[in-house]
Amino acid sequence: EAWEKRIDRLGLDKEMLATGEIAVPNAEIVNVPEYNNTSGVVELKIEASDPKYELRHFNVLVNEVPIYGSRGISISDLHTKDWDTTLSVALTEGENKLQVVVMNELGLQNFKYPEYVNYTPDQDIVSKTVYIGIGVNEFTDATATDLKYCVSDVQDLGRAIYKMGTADTLILTNNEVTRENVRALKDYLQQNTSINDRVLVSCSSHGLLDNKNNFYLAMHNTNFSDPTEGGLPYAELEELLDSIPARRKLLLIDACNSGENEILEHEQEILALTEGLDEKSRGIKLESVIQDQKSAFETMMGLFVNVQNETGTVVISAAGGKQSALEAIVVDGETIANGAFTFSVLEYLNSDKDLTVNGLKTYVENRVVLLTNGAQQPTSRQETMEVDWVLSR
Repeated sequence: EAWEKRIDRLGLDKEMLATGEIAVPNAEIVNVPEYNNTSGVVELKIEASDPKYELRHFNVLVNEVPIYGSRGISISDLHTKDWDTTLSVALTEGENKLQVVVMNELGLQNFKYPEYVNYTPDQDIVSKTVYIGIGVNEFTDATATDLKYCVSDVQDLGRAIYKMGTADTLILTNNEVTRENVRALKDYLQQNTSINDRVLVSCSSHGLLDNKNNFYLAMHNTNFSDPTEGGLPYAELEELLDSIPARRKLLLIDACNSGENEILEHEQEILALTEGLDEKSRGIKLESVIQDQKSAFETMMGLFVNVQNETGTVVISAAGGKQSALEAIVVDGETIANGAFTFSVLEYLNSDKDLTVNGLKTYVENRVVLLTNGAQQPTSRQETMEVDWVLSR
């Protein structure tokens, strides 16, 4: 059941898989580049084909980041099953994992065989960290509970990152945090980052779910009864970091319900299972089906990495899909003025460890569970499979 759920989320047809109707395209870099590079640019000759279906899109990944954004470049107008091109690709300082990906008309992609190139510039490259903080303590909706430490969360993180090296910081708080203002940050990142920069975005607010379990980050003016009114959907949080020049991207979400959520599918089929039952029996049957689906979902999350990282961003959420993100917890006899998640991030950033994005993920996941006695479990909504990078220069 867990496997079937992951296949459904990947958009694959289980019946087509069983009958062999599915065909997967092939794509490769045919001119293997030299490993050592000093120019910062590599020419890639790419060839792709599909035995059965037309090719629709292509992209190139550098360190698992799509350089043409999550949508890639369309080649559907060519109506072809065979395609080739030559591209000039800018490299990031250090080792570059290069992959090419094509998608056929079924939405299936090739296996992404990697090639590696190590770029050593003749002169030092000046890079910086761009930090964006989004924190809301106060809300216009009278039914909303105001929070205590969301603003201090993003401000404290900004100070910690600034101490780590060259950094630009931009912090939005309370009434500055609207869906329109957050969307506008995309232009700022487009214009003010380069491929060797790091971008860290931290969000601290209420996390809300709509009636389909979709996550929304609460803005200052969100309608808490219907978060689609003024709330920021998760897809728009992802969009902030999609297609920007910087290739090292980290999104931190300190909010309730911020992990991946179960979406109960096939509603009509589920309701049909209860046809003819009295109200009490119907309720018992529905609850049983829901619990079975949740169990399969939780198993899926434990067994399978989410490989649909379409923006190349590492996303770490403070809590599971139906968990609270706790604040005002007690550490060593004192109540801390941060959420448990942000407090753990700050501990890591202020430590004498080698600060890497994977190190942060591991530390925070373990530390928050300890601080909250298991009541809160951070999750990775998206992660890079192989690539790690340093949080400071």
